[in-house]
Amino acid sequence: MTNGSTVWRDRLANVPVPEQHAVPLVAAALAERVRRLRLPGPPAAWRAPGLVLMVSGAVLATRAWREVRDVRLADPDRLVSTGPYARSRHPMYAAWALGHLGWALLARSGWALGAWLPAVLAVRHQVEAEESELRRRFGPAHAAYAEAVPRWGTPRWGAPRW
Repeated sequence: MTNGSTVWRDRLANVPVPEQHAVPLVAAALAERVRRLRLPGPPAAWRAPGLVLMVSGAVLATRAWREVRDVRLADPDRLVSTGPYARSRHPMYAAWALGHLGWALLARSGWALGAWLPAVLAVRHQVEAEESELRRRFGPAHAAYAEAVPRWGTPRWGAPRW
């Protein structure tokens, strides 16, 4: 029998924190302390877009986490194709990208903004490896899912798939 704290510990262990974003964000914060590299213009110009991106990322991450809270992401026993996973095969990674970009804008950090694209490209590399494993594990079911759902999510009005 498990108690409530064990259940929450297991669920929180299921939240991926991609080093590809976490490490550059910490490095950017440290770099800002050594030498500021601010985005131009008044802080108010960056505040709204930064907040929108950060909140969007947090909402998406929370919804994705709630959808997979009973699936061990490190060793999944099934594909999840509901909730945010019906629009994006990797909504948690997309959420991290939104949050990283939002934080960069909100903090007006040129360091964090400069680290965003390399972080996204590194996550893309990891995602390709994960999808290869999912294809091996789930075969035709994953192929059908990958065909139906774009990797990062796109609007339903026909934007190109990535």
